[in-house]
Formats: sequence, structure tokens, C-alpha cells
Amino acid sequence: MPQPELPTISVEEDGGLREFRWPAITREWWDMWATSPLSLDFTATDWSELRDTALIHARYWNGDIKLAAELRLRTAKFGATPEDRARLRITFAQAEEAETKTTARRTSSRDRFGGIALPPEATAD
Repeated sequence: MPQPELPTISVEEDGGLREFRWPAITREWWDMWATSPLSLDFTATDWSELRDTALIHARYWNGDIKLAAELRLRTAKFGATPEDRARLRITFAQAEEAETKTTARRTSSRDRFGGIALPPEATAD
């Protein structure tokens, strides 16, 4: 499912309602999730949970630091860090491809250059 927009939220302030303004850093965070390879398989419930997490993210960046632990727990469920992805056994095709290339580079120089003939002057003593 494609990523939805961050919702318009009304918050109570001084006895009235005003529109909540998403911090720029939370908008960047939300956009980051849209481009993550992990989001290719997100369902409506995944985006709903991440949307709720976006509000926690916004409140954290607006100074409510007591939400740090909850933010960390929620983003971990989505594989936000390399450690989270390892724990969730999430891999990326790019990582597997890079590993294959690294393994290919570990061949010996004899394997890579075994068919090359040296010119006669290079072998003269």
C-alpha cells in the first residue's frame, strides 16, 4: 500500500482548537519511510501504526523527551536500525548483492590473471 499523507490534526490550546503543525524533522522522517525498501511491503495497518508513531516523533522533537523510549520501541518494530533489522531477520537484496561482489573480489590473483601471458622481456633474467 502506498504511504498516506500525514493527517491534519486539531489540538486543544487555550480552550480552543488549532491545527497541529508537523515539525519539519518529522516530515523528513515520514518521507524517509516512504523511500525505505522496508515500506514496499507495508500494509494499511503498518502505515496506521507508523502514523501514530509519527505523532510521538513530533512530540519528542517538540521537547517531550519522556517519549524517547516509546519512540525507540515503535521504530524498532519497523526495523529502523541495523540492529533492529538483524533482530527481525530483515535483509535487503542490495546487501546480498554487495556480499556477492565482495566474495568475488576475494579470488586469488592467479585466478583473475592466470590466462594473461607476459611479454618475453618481462620474463628475461
